[in-house]
Amino acid sequence: MTNNGKIYIAEGDDELLVLICVAAHCGLGGHWGLVAITDIVKEKLHWSAIDADIKAFVQRCLVCTLVEWFQGAPTSWSADSYSARV
Repeated sequence: MTNNGKIYIAEGDDELLVLICVAAHCGLGGHWGLVAITDIVKEKLHWSAIDADIKAFVQRCLVCTLVEWFQGAPTSWSADSYSARV
């Protein structure tokens, strides 16, 4: 426990860090963005590379990557325009 009441996660426990990130990012509300997951995790937990680890996790999330890609895709690559050509 840290002096501000947060649970300290030990260095090197990568499996636990992944479980924490999965629970916070992909939990009941869906795939939260970087700011939201960071706020959620930092509310109760602490480890030395918390910001970098959470950012790396969110950047590697396949669902978020696909959603971001589709939202920024040119109109000619959209699913609607593809299905209209098929």
